Amino acid sequence: MGFASSAFGLPYLTPICEPGEVVLADPLDACTELQSKSYHKKFVLTKRGTCTFVTKARIAEASGASGVIIWNRLKDEFHHMSDDGTGKSINIRNIMINPEDGQKMYDYLNLNVSSIQALMGYCPLLKFDYYN
Repeated sequence: MGFASSAFGLPYLTPICEPGEVVLADPLDACTELQSKSYHKKFVLTKRGTCTFVTKARIAEASGASGVIIWNRLKDEFHHMSDDGTGKSINIRNIMINPEDGQKMYDYLNLNVSSIQALMGYCPLLKFDYYN
């Protein structure tokens, strides 16, 4: 799985390996307050675009999430997530994943798979396990 970390929030490769359930953001772009789900201690899957990476992280963190997984929907455009100048206060991990892996996760979550578990931090790599 390809991914890129962000220039804000907790560094991805910290010595703490953090497990969490992956849930879809609602709304999917995570540019406004998240609705209708418990995001506490979960990793929020959101699509790239509409607002800044920092805005997505700030909204997810305010909802209790412990990390953000941004699904890059642009093929051949995979890069480091920049800070918009306001990201110093973000205290959760943020990564961007490639279009194929993002689509796969989105499809599984839309099929109401019982859970997708992820590990963030030095684990040593991000790993996804799909359970039915």
